[in-house]
Amino acid sequence: MERWVDVAGVADLDECLAVQVGELEIGLFRSKSGIHAVSNSCTHVGAPLTDGYITGDDVLCPWHGAKFCLKTGASHGPPAMSGLRVFVTKISGDRILVQVNS
Repeated sequence: MERWVDVAGVADLDECLAVQVGELEIGLFRSKSGIHAVSNSCTHVGAPLTDGYITGDDVLCPWHGAKFCLKTGASHGPPAMSGLRVFVTKISGDRILVQVNS
């Protein structure tokens, strides 16, 4: 079952923010195309992507430079082992909601 979880205020998100939803650590990212939510660990060796660098609609891992698309979660090649999990987001009033499976 899918549910919407209130994770942060819109004003709390400057460029990126790590949030916890149960056992999931989700990275919230603001890019020119909107607000995106993806799993917050690089698939190479687990670096927190919210410590990385946003370039356009991509995030670069802070440790080894793996590059991921914030819209699709796709990896743009090594050293990433696979893509990221993507979470649907929506804004309700001044809050950011993320859709997760329960």
